[in-house]
Amino acid sequence: MKKILAIFVSLLAFSFITQAQSGGFIGGGISTAYSGKFSYQTTIHGGYAFNDKIAIMAMGGIAVAVTEGDGILLGETGAYVRFTPWHNDFLFIDIKSRVELVFSDEIEGIDVGVVPSLRFRLSPKIELFTDVAFAGVRYMYGSWMPCIGVSSHDAVVGVNFLF
Repeated sequence: MKKILAIFVSLLAFSFITQAQSGGFIGGGISTAYSGKFSYQTTIHGGYAFNDKIAIMAMGGIAVAVTEGDGILLGETGAYVRFTPWHNDFLFIDIKSRVELVFSDEIEGIDVGVVPSLRFRLSPKIELFTDVAFAGVRYMYGSWMPCIGVSSHDAVVGVNFLF
């Protein structure tokens, strides 16, 4: 009887795990923006979804800011926690809390805040996403400033590959 109960509990737990859509993912995004200068950014990221509500992600990327024909090359790295308050089989509404470092020769700035995002699951292995805007604070050049709305590199379109 104990073995049957153990098998039943194991199968029940396995069904919750598989329904939770946990697993790893890799992907990337591209963005362009204008805030006094044109800027372009490409990023790659990877992460792990613990269930259908919570995931963690790490990101790295390269940004180019162009002012009067001169380009400035910047690197970016960051960490995210993604919370999904609502989804169906196709559409996912996400809120990503983000800590991101911007650097060239040294650390130029840091962003701390949240990013609303939409994901579209095209197949069991492919998602498209868009990050809409950033709300938080940015530390750059010795001072903190509030950031709300679409600013440089905060309107992103990308793809995730699930495994």
